[in-house]
Amino acid sequence: MRKILIIFAITLLTICFIIFLFYTKEKQEQHQSIAPAVEINDIIIPVELADTPEKHIQGLSDKKELIGGMLFLFDNKKVRNFWMKNMNFPIDIIWIDNGKIVNISENLQPEGERPEKTYSSIYPVNYVLEVNAGFCEENNILIGDKIKIIN
Repeated sequence: MRKILIIFAITLLTICFIIFLFYTKEKQEQHQSIAPAVEINDIIIPVELADTPEKHIQGLSDKKELIGGMLFLFDNKKVRNFWMKNMNFPIDIIWIDNGKIVNISENLQPEGERPEKTYSSIYPVNYVLEVNAGFCEENNILIGDKIKIIN
């Protein structure tokens, strides 16, 4: 009888462990499948996050293309300055203060290894969104529009 109880307990523990593994794997897949995005005027834009000082410096430099956008996240609000170092394509920069667009720099052209121009938010911001050049004009994105970060 004792042997049967031990076999039953081991079987029950094995089944519980397998269920736990499937459950955690499903949760991980659900989390990974929800990509970060932003919403402006009912337009959903998938974004890559630049959320560390290293990613802030690298930005879109050396990338061949941009699908969606790159969202820069900062811990504080201040006037931000960006450049077009080692860029391979033109972009629009959307400067954001707590969910509201405060400035837009449009159709910024690549400048190679030694850029001469910098682009400023003018106002303190805590988020910056880079999208392909022409996106703001094509989608009627304007200063004052609200932006929502999804995920």
